[in-house]
Amino acid sequence: METSFWNEPWCGGVCFRTAFPRLYRLDLNKNCLVAERVKWTEDSVEFNWEWSGDPKWRAVSELTNLTEKLSNYVPSGKIKDEWKWMYHNSGIFSTKFLTKIIGEVSVASRATTEPTILNPFLPQKVSIFIWRASQNKLPVRTELDKRGVDLYSTRCPVCDDDIETLHHSIISCNVAKDVWEKIRKWWRLDHLLINDISDLSKATNPKFKNPLVASIWQAVVWVSSYFLWKNRNDHVFGNKPPSPSKILADIQSRSFEWINCRAKKVCIEWLSWFTDPLASVLSANSREGIG
Repeated sequence: METSFWNEPWCGGVCFRTAFPRLYRLDLNKNCLVAERVKWTEDSVEFNWEWSGDPKWRAVSELTNLTEKLSNYVPSGKIKDEWKWMYHNSGIFSTKFLTKIIGEVSVASRATTEPTILNPFLPQKVSIFIWRASQNKLPVRTELDKRGVDLYSTRCPVCDDDIETLHHSIISCNVAKDVWEKIRKWWRLDHLLINDISDLSKATNPKFKNPLVASIWQAVVWVSSYFLWKNRNDHVFGNKPPSPSKILADIQSRSFEWINCRAKKVCIEWLSWFTDPLASVLSANSREGIG
């Protein structure tokens, strides 16, 4: 067999260098082929080991398991090794069938997740960010730790007051709380009604019954979440100190830019957007006779 004995998963689906690490370290030729180490006959199996030293202790147990595994292995009898595609009975790869499999997996994936909700006033990257947040797919430290990423700490890198979950990072962190309070005052609201991650995608408020206002308020909430996460990353990867006032300024200016660029019939005034955004939206709505 023209296959690497230690470095390819030719027997059992796992490379022998991984399954039997002590024996692998003892082998004098770690790039040897299967044919150089084992030979199957009708009645027996012959081994040709080349150890740098006699196997001892746990290496003896590994050798026992390896020889037993090889003794029970039945080679295909082919003169040369060949690739076989496991996703079709014929074993032959085809682009057409691969495309079919990808389509089936894609449909199944969409059926088990929430669809992406788009806000017409924002670029798609913000909508995708909100979708990822709603699916808990952002790499906060608790999620990285669950996936085996070796971190020196799972505490919030911004405030260091609690474990960093997605809820903490965007809603309950001290910096996030300060930003959300500034947004509440900016929009002159009695209550913000954002207590959980699920509230971000909905971003509803009973005060906003006008569809245009409700959509713009949703845009502001999404942009706020987006920049809170961006601030977190700037702090982690760029060592930039968190500043709620700067985050608010970024939210105000960028939301104004995105909304005005994408609103076909509404033009919000710059100064009124910063002083009284609700009045500025209603005023623009009234001027254009919309809604």
